[in-house]
Amino acid sequence: MSIIVGCLITFGFAISPLLGWNQYTYEGVGTSCAMDLVGDSNNGESFILALFATYFVMPVSVMIFSYGNIYAKVMKDSKAHLRSNLTKKWCNKAKQCRKKLTMEQDLAVTTTIIIGFFLICYTPFAVLLLWKVLNKDAEIDPITMAIPSMITKVAGIFTPFVYLSRNKVFRKHVLNVYPCFKSKNRVHPFNNIEQTRITTVDVKDETTTHAHSSKKSYDEIQTVF
Repeated sequence: MSIIVGCLITFGFAISPLLGWNQYTYEGVGTSCAMDLVGDSNNGESFILALFATYFVMPVSVMIFSYGNIYAKVMKDSKAHLRSNLTKKWCNKAKQCRKKLTMEQDLAVTTTIIIGFFLICYTPFAVLLLWKVLNKDAEIDPITMAIPSMITKVAGIFTPFVYLSRNKVFRKHVLNVYPCFKSKNRVHPFNNIEQTRITTVDVKDETTTHAHSSKKSYDEIQTVF
């Protein structure tokens, strides 16, 4: 449902210039066509403010609210885990609790990175548009307008890479879909372990001990044990 609503909002803003609210014009250095975000014709200022509220203020507010709850949950569990070390009453299965807490902490770090990328990519362009609305007579250099605009347009490609680097389950499914990215030269860290075996042989009431040194792979050692 959220995807459908997002598509409808985007479609509404896309056709608005065709219906008389703002207009389409050359963007930045004049190599692409986009909505007129620097002009004041056809109620351009109200259009810019609507874009600013819909695509910057609202997403940032939702992320702060949602991820703020995640942080509150992580901090609450962290304090409970700290108290459990003293009272031993928080959880009967300490290993599972530590695993859950670690997952929540990883999620908190991931959300922080995502928010950081969003703010880095969208804030310069949003501030530039707001500054233009507040300073109607100000002139913006085309290059100055084009660079933040390009950064904003490529902002969406960073989120999948964040999840790919931070989420093991997501990374596993991606590698299953694209097996060509799997490394073919993976070496197990326990391969080629040198193992010493002590053999005791009884010969005519005499005990002889021999030491045999050999290299075994990790799989062979697992079989022995």
